[in-house]
Amino acid sequence: MADDLLNDTKTYPRMAHWFDPVLLLQLLNNVVVSSLFGQYADRRLMIAALDTVPPEEHARLAEEFRSRLKPDDKGGVWFDWVADLGEGFDSTYAVASLLARSELKIGNDTVPRGQALVMGGDEVYPKATRQAYINQLWQPYAWAAPDPDKKNDEGRPLLAIPGNHDWYDGLVLFLALFTREKPWHVGAWRSYQRRSYFAVRLTETWWLWATDVQLADNMDQPQFDYFKHIAAHMPENSKIILCSAEPGWLYMDTNRNSWEIMEYAAGIAMNAGRGHTIPVLLSGDTHHYSRYVGKDDRQYVTSGGGGAFLHPTHQLEQDVSVIFVNHREALKLGTMPDPKHPEKTTAAAYPSFSTSRWLTLRNALFAFTNWDFSLLMGGIYFLFASLISLRDRPDVYVLIAAVFGASLIGYTVKQESSRKFKIWSSAAVHAAAHVVVLICAARAAIAFNNAHFA
Repeated sequence: MADDLLNDTKTYPRMAHWFDPVLLLQLLNNVVVSSLFGQYADRRLMIAALDTVPPEEHARLAEEFRSRLKPDDKGGVWFDWVADLGEGFDSTYAVASLLARSELKIGNDTVPRGQALVMGGDEVYPKATRQAYINQLWQPYAWAAPDPDKKNDEGRPLLAIPGNHDWYDGLVLFLALFTREKPWHVGAWRSYQRRSYFAVRLTETWWLWATDVQLADNMDQPQFDYFKHIAAHMPENSKIILCSAEPGWLYMDTNRNSWEIMEYAAGIAMNAGRGHTIPVLLSGDTHHYSRYVGKDDRQYVTSGGGGAFLHPTHQLEQDVSVIFVNHREALKLGTMPDPKHPEKTTAAAYPSFSTSRWLTLRNALFAFTNWDFSLLMGGIYFLFASLISLRDRPDVYVLIAAVFGASLIGYTVKQESSRKFKIWSSAAVHAAAHVVVLICAARAAIAFNNAHFA
């Protein structure tokens, strides 16, 4: 990542235009290829096989991390968390600038800069390419916190969890950058880890674990062995902040595998027979902030506001149920002081429910803000309308209904990984609306043409 690489960049990237038909086709190709071949080219296994470091050395590195952190006057250690960060330049730089400040004033509180930075997944969007890592990750962070000494590898530690977009190239670039033997300099930060998953000691009693669930939401055997060894050598009654690239507790209706892997990792720690507990679970992937509270005041935090597009919050359930290490646990959406009325409380979510609802009204402008996608759909409509004009028969209507139904329902069920009635029924209504509008518009155009130009 030499500085002269920056000369290749003429302009800095804008936010991803997700409904660009060309980009959609490229992402579809990435998803198909990674789905077909991902398990056959799992680089977690290769890295583990090539890593000749004995388990004791991994445990030593996890312990040594603590020496990089200096407790404050109250004995606390601060670290920063950022996830879903590399979609464009401006938003990523804005967040990086906040992370680079020596302290931040939030309401009446002042919080210090973290002595380490943890990136919680999807470090670049929409595709993991060399140029994306330079333009959308390295440079905004290097600008926000310039490297004080390019020859010194002892800067603030940087740890990263790969998300699904980091995995679309088979994790090639992520591993080349974040797990190199000589630390990668990202401005004032320095990479620290040896694998795509890691455990580090923060204080006398607190640890941080971060898993890599790959695209298939699974834990490979070397990763299991790694965490099992770490758990066995941690001091008794340690407390763990368990991190993942996906907030499985939010995906119980759509992707239970995501939660099962997180629960599996928790089981490794809690079944080690050393009294370990997990008071905090932390994730990104969903681009908003939310916090649920479970048994024994366990905190389930989703924080994916690193600079990517914003996800709504008003659809969040007040109550969620999960199986945590073989015991059912009821989660309730937390509360926090209302910024506008400090004497009151509001849901622990950002943006607020009211702001979230208001922002979704902008979807009414979808056809204009995504004009290229609208043209694509117009072309599809035109083709089917032409077919109706040539063969205005019921079998054509059945064909159109089958195409829209199969595509929209199939995509929605696959995307949400659920066969729940509310999932496929909403997709069916969407498909039916397209079919009705298309047929009615086509027949009206045919009737108008016959009446005026026949």
